[in-house]
Order: sequence, then structure tokens, then C-alpha cells
Amino acid sequence: MAERKPKTTRYAPGVEGFDQIIRAAETVLVEKGHAALTLRRISDECGLKVGNLSYYFPTKQDLVKALLERLMVTYQDDLGQIEIHDKTDAEALLASVVFYWMRENQTRHASRLWVELWSMANNDPYIREEVDRSYGRGLARFRRILSGVNPQLSGEDLDAMSLFAMSLVEGLMVFANKDRPGGKLMPQLASYAVTTLLDLAPCCGRWPRAGAATSSSRAPNRRQIDKGPARGRGLGGGRTAGSFGRVSDRRSRTAGRSGSRAWRSAAAGSPCARRLPSSP
Repeated sequence: MAERKPKTTRYAPGVEGFDQIIRAAETVLVEKGHAALTLRRISDECGLKVGNLSYYFPTKQDLVKALLERLMVTYQDDLGQIEIHDKTDAEALLASVVFYWMRENQTRHASRLWVELWSMANNDPYIREEVDRSYGRGLARFRRILSGVNPQLSGEDLDAMSLFAMSLVEGLMVFANKDRPGGKLMPQLASYAVTTLLDLAPCCGRWPRAGAATSSSRAPNRRQIDKGPARGRGLGGGRTAGSFGRVSDRRSRTAGRSGSRAWRSAAAGSPCARRLPSSP
């Protein structure tokens, strides 16, 4: 009786196969767009059989959920390191987190990936729920950090400030990523964003909300609140943005190191300075 040969397959079992499929799906989203995110295309990308993909992810929604969870684990690891480094200084922590996100969003990979995820969320309630859950974690982090910057902020103020911070970080990604002409300005825009948040946090809640009667439509600025020169924490007073550089440098290795000097300059210099160094 002839010896029976073992059946060969390209299937990579266990965690390795799981990660292989997610990485392939991420590549398809970034390079081809969400319309191309089919099991067949992912199968071609990762070299596995369609049946093996279906074993792990019966639906596209299941795959997107796993992709988002994997992204969140990576982000939580990086941001956790930043929080440990800057845990005693809420303003430095805010600057570090904003710079981390905006440097991440400047990359071609992140900006394309999230735009495609947004597009899918617009047409699929399940994926929208998963994307919203991912952003909810970011909002909770901003809320926690801002409460440290100004413990007197009310719950409503914290909600509004957190949403404003997230809108700055994510909105600028659309106009200042590597594929857009404004990409080279992202370090400067990050500096503006941090300065705006640090100036606004101490003032928030000290003027009437929209619709309330007021004798002046102009909100007090930070200098007026402090009754003296602004403290200039974070970026404005020559202080660097905490630990964002170390972590974001590590995360950006796959995308290259271009622009690192500009990011350091934006963190260390005046937020109003336009003389950012050229990329190396």
C-alpha cells in the first residue's frame, strides 16, 4: 500500500494565521480601498485559502472588528508608555498625546486606513459601532487628561473639550497627511493644537455657554485668567512635549524618519514660529 502523503496547505494556524489575515486586510484597505476588501483579495494578499479566512472571520464585519482591536492594542501600549513618563505633569501629558496622534495621522498608512474605515462606517451600522467604540477610548483618555489640567472643569466642559481635542487631531489628518500638500505643516499644526487646548482648558466654564445672555461675546483668554504672563507650559514656553518623541519615533520607523527634526522643533519652540527646520 502506497504511503499516504500529508495534505499540504498554505494555512498558518493559531495566532500567526490570525495576525497574518489582519495585516493583509489592513494592506488592502490602505492600498486598494474598502471597495476591494473582499475575502478573495485578502486571500491573494496573505497567501491563504479563502476557506481558512472564513474559519477565522465569517463576515467582513468580524474582520474589521478584529483589525480595530489590534490597532487599539498597539495604540494603548504606546500611549500607556507616554502616560507613565508624563504622569506627574498633566499639561506635558496632553502635549505628548496630541503630538503622538498627529504624528501618527501624518503617515500615509494611518491617514488612508482611517479614511477607509470611516467610509465603511458610513454604510454599515455594525462597523460604525466598532469605530465609535474605538474613538470612545480616545475621548475618555482626553477627558481624563484634561481633568488633570483643570480639575474644576464640569462634566459638560470635559465632554466638549475632549470632543474638540479629538476633532482637531482627526480633522487635521484629512488635510495634512503625507499624501496632501499640507503634510509638511503637520508639526506646526500640532503645536497650534496643543497651545489652543492648553490656553482653553483653564478658561473653559468661565464664560456663559452658547445661548446665554452675556455683555461680551469674547471669552477671556488664559493670560487674563492667570492675571499675568501665561505659564507657557507644554510647547509655548520652550518646554518640549514630554515623551512623545521617543514613542512616535519608534512607531514611525516603518514609514521612515523624514520630518523628525521638524517635529522636535515644533515641540521645543514657539507655537507661533514659522521657521521650522527642513526635514533631514
